[in-house]
Amino acid sequence: MEIQAAFHQVLAKKLSIADFEAWVYATPELEKFLDSNDYFELISLNYKDKRARFNLEALLDKYVDWQQIRDDELRQTLRNLTNRISLDDVLEALITSYNWYCGGYYFLENVAADYGFLADTHFSWTSSSVWSSTSEDQKQRYINQYYPGVGQAAMTILGWLETGKIRVNWQEASYADDRSPTEREALFIQDIGAKWFIPGRVPSSTPSSASATNMKSIKSRKWWQFWK
Repeated sequence: MEIQAAFHQVLAKKLSIADFEAWVYATPELEKFLDSNDYFELISLNYKDKRARFNLEALLDKYVDWQQIRDDELRQTLRNLTNRISLDDVLEALITSYNWYCGGYYFLENVAADYGFLADTHFSWTSSSVWSSTSEDQKQRYINQYYPGVGQAAMTILGWLETGKIRVNWQEASYADDRSPTEREALFIQDIGAKWFIPGRVPSSTPSSASATNMKSIKSRKWWQFWK
């Protein structure tokens, strides 16, 4: 794999940290491509650490095109919701979309303010150990509750990105929005029943009749108010 392509793929979450680590050790050309200090840090990095991806971003910063990487990361996050191949990737995509939404990328509303908010509430980074110890059957049961709604919403946003109706400027943390007024209207969260199944917890009441009120309250708040 070409060096910059590997950097791009791991930072855009198209390549796993484990696969990238194996590629690093099998690519001696990196020693000539990188500064000596950067090369030493790359081969010495603890790839098992939870902060490994963050540390890679800092290390590889000057070697990559961040606009392209963030564009690809956004698309990959949405594809993880539409493809539904990995349950872990689906949960990460839900929480990531919510974090982006809270940071001002409001075109993600139909994925983030509804489904992403719930996933973050149930399994934020502070509860990651609960998710990792959950059985595959229970993960599947939990993730199933988000479909088909979240997959359809993610597909719609991908369409806006592909047609240029949404164009993100990551450096300025802004985006151009050429959607029609109808396309900008928020979708109502799907009726998923009266109770959520949440692994590791007593069944949590999430009345479908209260969903509209809850989501309107969430969407009316500015991003800095989510932590109050």
